[in-house]
Amino acid sequence: MTVEEINNDREKFNHDVSEIAQKQLDLMGFKITALGLTDIRDADKENGYLENLGRPRIAQVRKQAEIAEADNERETRIHRAKTDQEAKKEEYKRQIAIAESKKEKDLKDAAFMEETERARAKSEQSYELEKAKLSKEVKEEELTLQYLERERAVKLEEEESKVRKAKADASYYETTRNAEAEARKAEIDGEAKAKIRRE
Repeated sequence: MTVEEINNDREKFNHDVSEIAQKQLDLMGFKITALGLTDIRDADKENGYLENLGRPRIAQVRKQAEIAEADNERETRIHRAKTDQEAKKEEYKRQIAIAESKKEKDLKDAAFMEETERARAKSEQSYELEKAKLSKEVKEEELTLQYLERERAVKLEEEESKVRKAKADASYYETTRNAEAEARKAEIDGEAKAKIRRE
């Protein structure tokens, strides 16, 4: 295997070494249980063959990492923008729902106020009608009382007139009686005097 193949496919290298070495070790009674290539280093550090061999791969990996980071950042920005847009949509929906709810509440309040005002006006109208009715009844009662008072006054006047007439009649009767008694007495006295004279 070339150095590049060993560096790129260490698992194959480990497998091939294990297979070849195991044949030799079987003759000696040994068995390989684990074999692993952990590191490959340049013997000539000045030229740095392995290090330079990995540089294009490192550059490619770095490039892919930077592209992946840029893609990831772009996707993050897109996702954030979408999330912000969805959040704004939800906020608009919430504001619209609040506005609709407020409008519905205002309409209900207005309807309630209208109904209350109507009921109040009706109540005031009923009160005024009832007041007028009571006032009329009071006036009718006052007129009735005045009429009854007049009737009572007329009856009282009639009674007093009767009493006065009865008194006048009684007085007339007594005066007449007294006059008649006086006349009778005078007549008797005259007859007695005349009788005395005749004797």
